Amino acid sequence: MTATATARRAQFLRESVLSASPERLVTMMYDRLVLDLERAGAAAEARDRSATVQHASHAQDILAELMSTLDLSFWDGAKELFALYTHLLTETMGATVTLDAARLATCRTHVAGLRDAWHGALHEINVEARGIPAPERTVGPRGDLGIA
Repeated sequence: MTATATARRAQFLRESVLSASPERLVTMMYDRLVLDLERAGAAAEARDRSATVQHASHAQDILAELMSTLDLSFWDGAKELFALYTHLLTETMGATVTLDAARLATCRTHVAGLRDAWHGALHEINVEARGIPAPERTVGPRGDLGIA
């Protein structure tokens, strides 16, 4: 990628983040968290310590941001979500030290479920804002929530 293309991509990403709603920012963070955990896991599998640390560190930064912005008084499940974030942070740190791809994959699985739930919630918010009824939610073939 040329320097100009890289600069344009960075500008586009910056503008996407700056113009996103708070709900969309959360889904963007989860999307990137899943990607970072996938990349860290692949790097750990390849025994590439530098790449594992790079991607896992970014995942840890995202988890720390999610933790710092979580309002524990807003809803009953917030403390449990915070505990899950803490567990994921601990697991990614440990997996990074030991290059444990399986632990990173488990973290990724947990995060993917949360990501899908946030995407579903954002979809419902967007549908409700337009006055269109939300589609029925069902359990997909892998046990994840889907849209019927």
